[in-house]
Amino acid sequence: MTFKHLLTILSLSIALTACGSDSDNNADGESGGTTDGASDGTTDGAADGTTDGAADGTTDGTTDGTTDGSTDGSASTQLTGNVTNWGVIDLDEINNTVEPSAGFGRFNANFAAANLTTAFVPSQDVCEVSRTELFDFPTEIDFDFEVDFDLISAGDAITFTGPAGTYAELTRETFGQFTGYSIENPLTGPAPSGLVVDIPGDEFPAFSNIAIPDVTALQVTAPAPNTPVTPSTQFSWVAATGSDTVVGISTSFIDIATSENVSVDCTVADDGSFAFDSATRSAMGSGFSSTGLFLSRSAFTFRQNGNTVLIVSHTIEN
Repeated sequence: MTFKHLLTILSLSIALTACGSDSDNNADGESGGTTDGASDGTTDGAADGTTDGAADGTTDGTTDGTTDGSTDGSASTQLTGNVTNWGVIDLDEINNTVEPSAGFGRFNANFAAANLTTAFVPSQDVCEVSRTELFDFPTEIDFDFEVDFDLISAGDAITFTGPAGTYAELTRETFGQFTGYSIENPLTGPAPSGLVVDIPGDEFPAFSNIAIPDVTALQVTAPAPNTPVTPSTQFSWVAATGSDTVVGISTSFIDIATSENVSVDCTVADDGSFAFDSATRSAMGSGFSSTGLFLSRSAFTFRQNGNTVLIVSHTIEN
């Protein structure tokens, strides 16, 4: 498992835990703002949020409400009830390379399934502004909250299959207390259309023939390349059609006056335009100006079977 994949799984786990709390803001010098452009938060599949699988989290549900040929539960963003087991399958494309990875966990307390949707596909545009001191190198990781879950096994290998046969096989690896799935070397992009994934099952139950959502790269129309990003920057791109996606916007700036690194991370509706709201602009500060801009488009599929939820994502980073 690469260090990048370890951080991905760890960050995901922290996000899931954090979204289970009642607090909308981050602690320790972080602030977030929202904009008015709400996204509909839907993904391919049924919109009724049914859970045809058995309530014990097994994966022998019917095909009702599915659109990808799977026999495992129902596909919807309208997740219901509490979730015990969660899994994430991610296909990430950047610089003509493809890196699939996966992680699975079990909550040790009741966790509302609907919070999983919010964690990945917010109902409105969301921005987080964080400030960290420069030259502050901690010697250990210290979490501000109790991470009440365990990372678990879903079998020996996760298999991606495409029209030409086996596309990738993710092997199970363990790093200390963290278990995850990755490949040794990135694949050459772009990823083919029509990929499906199979999970053999272990502590996390088996799922089969789950479709990887297709996604297209962003066509950005503003700002122009190498144009500094400031609090007043207006973003525009060609909006997606016929798919349920979100756009990621990330940038950072070194504030010499305060000796801080200021990071801005937004998840916004894929409707073709975005601007920072007043709360985010204030948190960024009037002096914020960065030529480092990272944009991405992500598509998600959520599948629920009783108290088990599987999240499948496909991201193309510009």
